[in-house]
Amino acid sequence: MSVVVRVRNLVLPEPGRYTVYDICAGNGLTGIIIAFLLPVKSVIAVDIRRRDRPWELARGFSYQERDLRELTPAFFEKDSIIVGVHACGILSQKIIELYNTSRAKHLILMPCCNGKIDGMLQFMGDTCGNYAAWSLQLGLLCKGKVRIKQDKKIISPKNLVITAHKER
Repeated sequence: MSVVVRVRNLVLPEPGRYTVYDICAGNGLTGIIIAFLLPVKSVIAVDIRRRDRPWELARGFSYQERDLRELTPAFFEKDSIIVGVHACGILSQKIIELYNTSRAKHLILMPCCNGKIDGMLQFMGDTCGNYAAWSLQLGLLCKGKVRIKQDKKIISPKNLVITAHKER
């Protein structure tokens, strides 16, 4: 819900403007909640493995079985929102790369499994934990205004949310 709240804060001032891309969507829970609750243009959930659910019941929601590594920046509409919840390791980096090179305006990413931490940030991993260091490393990769915030309401220890907004 932490990610849904952040999407809500972006879309409520301009209802119907944004398409939301839920990348590495799994069962599509984040995307389907956004489609049901928020005034978005549409939600496109993408995952490498198809899940059989009654997606057609949600207005403006579609689920695509696609490999994230095959997506191109052209896949994303201008001024859209890219969301990634618990994308593992290198997949979080790929989501950021797509955000940086696409016309998407916003990124909301809650990383999961740690990737390879650059040597320069390893000191932070030793002090604050590898997940915090990994999240900082991901945040530093993002273009635009970036914020990393811990959501203490999330019971998972993977509770840091990276938001990025490109200035236009």
